[in-house]
Amino acid sequence: MAAPARRQTMVSHHHNHHIPHHHHRRVSLAALFVKDDTHRGPYIPSTLDLWATAVALAVGGQCLYWPAALGAGTASCALALAAMALAHTGLVYSVAEITSALPFHGGVFGHARCTLGFCPGFVIGCIDLVGHVLRLTLAQTTAGHLLTAAWPSLRPFEPLVWAALVALGAVGTGGGSRLFWRIHVTLVVVALTVVFFYCMGALTLASVVDYGGGTANLFVDRGAHAVTLFPHAAWMYAGLDAFPLLAPNIGGANPSRVLPPTHVSAMLTVLATSLCIFFVAISLPPGAMALPHTLTVLGGGIAASFNVSEHTATLVSLPAAVATVPVSTVAVTNVLAAMGSSRLVPSSSSWKRFVLGAFPSLGVASAVHFATLSPSFVLHLCLVTRFVAAMTHCLAFLHLRLYHRVLPRRRVSPWGAPGAIIALVVFGVATVSLLVCQDDNFVVLSTVAAVGLAATVYYHTVVKHCQVFSQAELQLLLTAHVVHRQIANKRTRRASGSIKQSLPTRRSSSSMSVKRSRKPGHSIHGMPPLPPLLSKTSWSSFSRLAAATTTTISGRITPQRVIQVKKSKTHEEHTKSGPELLTIIPPAKAGR
Repeated sequence: MAAPARRQTMVSHHHNHHIPHHHHRRVSLAALFVKDDTHRGPYIPSTLDLWATAVALAVGGQCLYWPAALGAGTASCALALAAMALAHTGLVYSVAEITSALPFHGGVFGHARCTLGFCPGFVIGCIDLVGHVLRLTLAQTTAGHLLTAAWPSLRPFEPLVWAALVALGAVGTGGGSRLFWRIHVTLVVVALTVVFFYCMGALTLASVVDYGGGTANLFVDRGAHAVTLFPHAAWMYAGLDAFPLLAPNIGGANPSRVLPPTHVSAMLTVLATSLCIFFVAISLPPGAMALPHTLTVLGGGIAASFNVSEHTATLVSLPAAVATVPVSTVAVTNVLAAMGSSRLVPSSSSWKRFVLGAFPSLGVASAVHFATLSPSFVLHLCLVTRFVAAMTHCLAFLHLRLYHRVLPRRRVSPWGAPGAIIALVVFGVATVSLLVCQDDNFVVLSTVAAVGLAATVYYHTVVKHCQVFSQAELQLLLTAHVVHRQIANKRTRRASGSIKQSLPTRRSSSSMSVKRSRKPGHSIHGMPPLPPLLSKTSWSSFSRLAAATTTTISGRITPQRVIQVKKSKTHEEHTKSGPELLTIIPPAKAGR
């Protein structure tokens, strides 16, 4: 017994002989810090943090971009805002229900992949990614314009403003740290405080008769520009649908429990602020007719209410413009991470994903700054990408309601399928307007077509032969399959019980059960019928392969066979197959 103790003492003394005393001190201090961080765990954002981040997605558009819709007239703009409010309300309710049932942090490409197919899902994911990058570009260029409007001498140094905003966006690469959430809370509280004082100033200065433009400005040119300028009203609410992308950044909280109620509360906040901003904006200087040509919405009213210069008043919109930067950066990195986990794009570290999102935005901002690109082109293209993402969310919600009603969900949309259909129609009309009704020589249409064509070619040449189901996708698909199997088993037991009572033998009962299961539109295992349009999607593919007892999914997708299924034999096979290898336990065994 003494020999092992002596040996341990000698080893300890040997190590102490080679390690200096100050190194012991550093190790002990580091251990203290590590222990403290481990005890704390990941930061779980509060309801205020989540609400402020969701509002930050839309507050920039409310203070900066929507007045272009006033070019069609005040009444025409009011109707456009009402239509967009209805559409975004139905959209947010739909996305909240999807998140409460099957939370997926990969954004819209995961929904498109499960409802429209693999190739359309990849194309829509690329378009969504372009939209988030363009949102970063808009924030960078707008912040530079606001600062140079207040101090014209800063015009040559405007690229430094973009670099500072890129550094601010780097906060989001930490994965949802306390600083990330506090930045959004601070910026959103400041922006909403400015909006509050802007609305309070209207109590003494508001006059729709003087600043509204009169009856001649209700419908400019008898509504000739209504369809052309209709999509710009979406800037009051654009970006709210991207809120579920923050699911990986909320620490240990359950996204299906935390995100949907916060999403809805942020939507109600944005609706209230949009209503106040619109009616105050057409009642204060510079007036409804001049507002489409100004840099900010709040500048004229703040200057008149607080007796400051208009150049100084433009700075009050700076927090609203900057608030979009960190959350948009997180959206870019999370979409790239999710697509990388499915091998749709090369997987990379968080900093590489940050660089992939930051540098293209800087490139587009430089092109706009040096007059290579028109700012309206960036605005229109960004809106098109948001509309495509919103329509995909609506289709995913309709698919969930039609074919996955049995899935449990914490929140149900009060508007149901009609709300999603209304949103689908409104966003479809707005997309057509941006693509074919603008006086831009179809540049936006050509750009969207080029992005879609390039993504399609890349998919069929590269992605199609190496894509997989990520672990997050498999978990969600397995959850859906298990629920469907449980419901199907209950229905089968009920049917077999009634057949046993009516038929004398068990053999005839089983034969009748087999005949019932082989009806057109039903699988052998009693699964609910699959829609013909979606029969080749990942939902049906997973349902077919998960009906096996204990199988292993390699996840590799080939043109001939969507997913290869092979029996698991040894531990070495599991090791060779990589992290995407997943052993599925059948529902019957899982229940035991």
